[in-house]
Amino acid sequence: MRLNVLIFLAAVLLCFSFGVTGNVIGGKNTGLYSIPLTSNISLTSNIAISMNAQGLMGAISVSTNGNVGIGTASPTNIFEVQGGTASAGTSGQDIRLTAQDGGSGGGQGGSIYLTQGNGSSGWPNGKVIVGPSSEFYVNRHGVDGYRNSSTSIQRPPISVLIANDYNFNNNTALNVYEVRDSGANTQYGFFGAVSIAGNTPALVWGQSTGASSYSERMRLDQNGNLGIGTSTPNAKLEVAGTVSASALQVNGTVAYYVVSINATQSPYSAGNQSFILANCLDGAVTISLPSASTCQGRVYEIKKTDTTATALTISPASGLIDDAASVVLTIPWHSVKLVSDGNHWFVF
Repeated sequence: MRLNVLIFLAAVLLCFSFGVTGNVIGGKNTGLYSIPLTSNISLTSNIAISMNAQGLMGAISVSTNGNVGIGTASPTNIFEVQGGTASAGTSGQDIRLTAQDGGSGGGQGGSIYLTQGNGSSGWPNGKVIVGPSSEFYVNRHGVDGYRNSSTSIQRPPISVLIANDYNFNNNTALNVYEVRDSGANTQYGFFGAVSIAGNTPALVWGQSTGASSYSERMRLDQNGNLGIGTSTPNAKLEVAGTVSASALQVNGTVAYYVVSINATQSPYSAGNQSFILANCLDGAVTISLPSASTCQGRVYEIKKTDTTATALTISPASGLIDDAASVVLTIPWHSVKLVSDGNHWFVF
């Protein structure tokens, strides 16, 4: 490979020094020439440098518009490398980019940068694309000694780092995944970090909900609280919606969501509460339950907490309660337990 490169450099320098502007085909070279350039070179036709039958044909080319190609005689990009086509039953050859090793005495190895171009006048930046029909394989190949201790000062080992180093709160570094359905609708899912003031980011998961709309579905906030259906969880796990589970085991004390209301808050819309305490001392209270179809399995326990006969009325947004439009409590300190089966509410 090194000999091929030397032959190529010699051929290019000889062509440039003698002002050759036509097609140039190099044969065997017997020496290496170093000729300084003192003025610009202008090409009026392509330059093609090829090896003999024992080498790679049409190995390097330079088009009249300045495109450089390796493995192609007609590059369509500023720099284009093609591996060519292997013969039948032969695996293709690799294309390898290897940075320089670090020097002795603890020198760091060189890096390989792939940087897209920046857009202008509001246009988006370019992309670094792998594909199509390709796999992106990262092999760290080393013993890193990952530590899960909360007091560890060792940063987790990095195989892929996705960074956004702009100093701004609520900034993002996201992985975005794109798929299409049979109707050619483009769908997106995303996962990544959101910057929060301090040293701890929030982690978010989300997906597209329309052609140009997106929704966050889950968030692990900077305090370690996980929210599903909410971006502001106030507990280690908070779910905004109905949870279905084949089994639930709780170790420790179970805390229920209890709310107390009075006439000033009537009509009151029931939400995620387990217990509602209604005081009708200052006037009648009405409680509206959600539609049974939206909360199958939901249970409410509602109690009248005063000594008057003033009515506490409970009615669903749609559907019935035991084949009635509502339930009315007038006896002091009485309560009712209501359960949704997905169609209607029932008193237990």
